[in-house]
Amino acid sequence: MKKLHLLSNAHLDPVWQWRWQEGVGAAITTFSAAADFCEEFENYIFCHNEAILYRWIEENDPALFCRIQKLVAEGKWHIMGGWYLQPDCNMPSGESLIRQIQTGLEYFREKFPTFQKPEVAINFDSFGHTRGLVQILQDAGYRGYVCMRPESADGDRNQIWKGFANSSVIVYRVFAAYNTLLGQVDKKLEPFLARFGDMDEGLFLWGVGNHGGGPSRKDYQIIEELKKKYPQTEIVHSTPEAYWREIEKKRDGFADAGDLNHVNMGCYTSMIRIKQLHQRLENELARAEKMAAHAAMFGAKFDDSAFRRAEEDLMFCEFHDILPGSCIQSAEEDAIVHLSHGIAEAEKIQLKAFFALSGGQPKAESGEYPILVYNPHPFAVRRDVECEFMLADQNWSEEEFYDVSVHCNGEKIPCQLEKESSNLPLDWRKKVVFSIEMQPFSMNRVRVFTQRKPVRPRMLGDISDDLLFDNGELRVRISAKTGLVESIEAGGKQYLEESFSLQVIENYCDPWGFHYDDYQKDLGAFRLLNEQESAAFAAVAKERLSPVRVIEDGEVRTVAESLFGYRSSRAAVRYILPKKGTVVRVQIDLYNNEKDIKLKMRVRTALKDACLKGRTAFGMNVLPQSGGEVVAQDYVVTADAERAVSAIHFGTYGLSTRENELNFTLLNSSAYCAHPIDDRVIMMTDRFGARIDQGERHFEFELNFSSAESRWGQIEKESQIAHQQPYAISYFPTGNGKTCGGMIQISEPSVALTACRPSRNKDALLIRLYNSLDRENETDVILVADGARKTVSFLPYQFKSFLIRDGKWIACNCLEEE
Repeated sequence: MKKLHLLSNAHLDPVWQWRWQEGVGAAITTFSAAADFCEEFENYIFCHNEAILYRWIEENDPALFCRIQKLVAEGKWHIMGGWYLQPDCNMPSGESLIRQIQTGLEYFREKFPTFQKPEVAINFDSFGHTRGLVQILQDAGYRGYVCMRPESADGDRNQIWKGFANSSVIVYRVFAAYNTLLGQVDKKLEPFLARFGDMDEGLFLWGVGNHGGGPSRKDYQIIEELKKKYPQTEIVHSTPEAYWREIEKKRDGFADAGDLNHVNMGCYTSMIRIKQLHQRLENELARAEKMAAHAAMFGAKFDDSAFRRAEEDLMFCEFHDILPGSCIQSAEEDAIVHLSHGIAEAEKIQLKAFFALSGGQPKAESGEYPILVYNPHPFAVRRDVECEFMLADQNWSEEEFYDVSVHCNGEKIPCQLEKESSNLPLDWRKKVVFSIEMQPFSMNRVRVFTQRKPVRPRMLGDISDDLLFDNGELRVRISAKTGLVESIEAGGKQYLEESFSLQVIENYCDPWGFHYDDYQKDLGAFRLLNEQESAAFAAVAKERLSPVRVIEDGEVRTVAESLFGYRSSRAAVRYILPKKGTVVRVQIDLYNNEKDIKLKMRVRTALKDACLKGRTAFGMNVLPQSGGEVVAQDYVVTADAERAVSAIHFGTYGLSTRENELNFTLLNSSAYCAHPIDDRVIMMTDRFGARIDQGERHFEFELNFSSAESRWGQIEKESQIAHQQPYAISYFPTGNGKTCGGMIQISEPSVALTACRPSRNKDALLIRLYNSLDRENETDVILVADGARKTVSFLPYQFKSFLIRDGKWIACNCLEEE
């Protein structure tokens, strides 16, 4: 080897076997030692990324931070990557990954005057990397990427990683981990030189890591001795960019990296609450940004710091030991606090924007209960909306109740009353469900009127025979004997080969899933409870309860409920069947007491030779159907030549597939931070060992059954609506304010508006559009305020960013650089 670039680093997980507070202490200790090293050794360069660690130093040890600023200016300390932290690279959306890059770079530019944007991104420790990241990296101006997992099968270090929309970057596959043991750098460096000695250049990572540490004097001295031992090799302390400048000219000779995924598959499913809250915060923040941008067009003002707080909560919890679920239990609890705080911040922004956008609404007429519903999307939306409201007075009569009718734009629309969230045996609180059509970015007035009627029976009836549901488009049969959906027909075609089921699969205590796919044994399935068990589980004031019942029925939908059990675990499953359309919603309230298992919702379709694709960051991956665990954001679609089934999920990222079978992994009840090491016993045998996801958990899916052609073109739009639902509140407007018009309209449903917010410097509106199809596409985008129309063309799965300033469209990259 002619030249070896040494990359001295100190991998430091802000959270892992410790909480974030200890991570702050480790950062101070590590950065202090690294600064000492930089000041002592003339030819040494320390490399580190992750803005969050630098900010912790700035806030808690300002003197040390000043030393680091000086060392960066002198070129002794190199800021790698420039990201906020090293996130999980499978589950965060494309927008979240852009936030990680943009926020990190903004911090470094602000705090380090000589900072130059890195050209190589760094994610040493993440558990796999979505192909969608390549397009983001290239668009953001990165020329390369350094990662460790998965290990290169053929040993190649430098490869070409190809992404969507003809994107590609050079990826360097780290050899034998990103760190070295204290005083043992030669035990890794000499095998590296022996194995890759025929390469002209090499990149070698060293430094004590995993809880900070960085360089040691003993290792530095060993390296100095190795320089003498290998005089034919120029060994230099270096940076990723210096290495890239030497290898880029050889790019054409590099092999294809292929897929950098399918590693540590347990991370797709561990700690389901974090995953669900993460997906929710992503969408709450996106909806808040759109609503605020719309309201700002009509004069509303917003506190920018609220957006930043929510964004930082999101980014912190995307760290690669938090979102994947490989941290300790107290760190899981911390993450739930952070995510919940971010959601609360986003909800406050939404509420302020909602009331600003409802300005000019007239006062209610006599007898009217107004409900205002806002559509936060650039396309028309038809959706069943739920909203609760209070009657003007309590109705204490036991002979009469108040029924409702719902009107919109002067017409009566389908509606029904359902059980409200509270449990007061009093006709006072109402939950109304209605079906409404809304124009793009519009505020819609729904008028509810009441009428006294004889009290209706609460119980709609047990299912003694199979429930047969038929709305003219969709036929569903639910078995009275099993409580399972056993048949689904749409358009005259059958979509199920076998009934839905909740399957229990063996697993191991390891949450990473180092051998996850080795555990395939089917331990059994949840069975329908008997009437006595159902009554006990439902905690009703009677001895028997039918385990299969219709609990709601009306003009909008039918809701059936089935109660199941497996050993000491229980599940209440609700099937929500629409009176119009082909979407079946499945809600599962699970009470889990099983340990070291995988619990899956199995859907065995009747499709033949189907292709399965799953959403990822600005793209769709073809997913292998070999029975192994795979990961997908937001939704999956399986389709044969004629039929397709799409499944929108709400934080249930993992699934396994085989032939025509979809197995959505609801939870993975491994132990906390239980890491296999050789053949050692992991869990102590003399005490209780807590397991992940014990107790009550909630899951939801929206399944749509239709022709293959319509599924591919509609699923992205349907997912956007499901994850960022219309915003509805019942209140009595004062008549103050001005009526707000629309904002943006997009003509093509397969093109998504993934970002709509003020630019970072506040002088323009940023919008980002994404083509969700695997073919070229185009859409018209209309700015409602001035009627301006722009046609935007796309490559397959391409995203494009624009700044709209003074009515002009300015193309920019994802970092808002023109």
